[in-house]
Amino acid sequence: MKRFFILFLLALASLTPVSCKKEKPEDKIVVPEGAVDMGIVMTREDGSTYRVFWAKCNLGAIKADNLGDHYAWGETEPIKAGMSLEDHLNSYKFSNGYESFKVGPDSYEIHLRLTKYCTSDKTDHWSGMGPIDNKTNLKDYNYTDDAARVRLGGKWRIPTAAEWKALIDNCICERHIYEDITREEYRYFEFTSRINGQKLIIPAAGHSRDERAINAYYWASDIDPDYPTNAKIWIYHINKIVGIGNQSRWLGLSIRPVIEE
Repeated sequence: MKRFFILFLLALASLTPVSCKKEKPEDKIVVPEGAVDMGIVMTREDGSTYRVFWAKCNLGAIKADNLGDHYAWGETEPIKAGMSLEDHLNSYKFSNGYESFKVGPDSYEIHLRLTKYCTSDKTDHWSGMGPIDNKTNLKDYNYTDDAARVRLGGKWRIPTAAEWKALIDNCICERHIYEDITREEYRYFEFTSRINGQKLIIPAAGHSRDERAINAYYWASDIDPDYPTNAKIWIYHINKIVGIGNQSRWLGLSIRPVIEE
């Protein structure tokens, strides 16, 4: 009986794993369809974090090197080609006309009389009903004025200025030029992530007043709180200046959507 008990213990031991250490499964990153993971993690105001994924194409494009459409900030329909300056100014969705101020011998400053997304109650800035709304980002109206959200659905949206800056700060950005039969000289920018080596192609799509593929202007979702007739943009000029700037909200610029998880 004693011998049988010893044999039983030996048999049981043979079925026991050599090591009881549990392997921690790696967190798998699920990249949304149509997006690129550049390895960028953002921090919200409450301290929580999220990963931001960048669309492979501009809004209105089907390939990475397609220019896509131009949109005025906060509008969800593309700007029509060939519009005059007067048409741009008079047709902007969130204004009640505009005022022009002479700031130099041959230069003028244009102020939209805004009806939405405004932080200034000056008469040359606000023309909405009631007090100013003090809204500064497209999320403040639940993305109803975000072209990326409206046209793509789901969680897609226009990136914030902070997300554009994070892309710039965490990537190597190189400008490329090649000859194209239909566009002659064409420029695009290749972002290579310093975090994970992934690449993102962003074309120079000009803007609705100058559609030459030379410079890149892309909307962010924030207005400029100090000058609310402008919104934040990512800009890359032919002279290689890259960074965050401002642009008049009525002008048609490109949109590169993002999605957060």
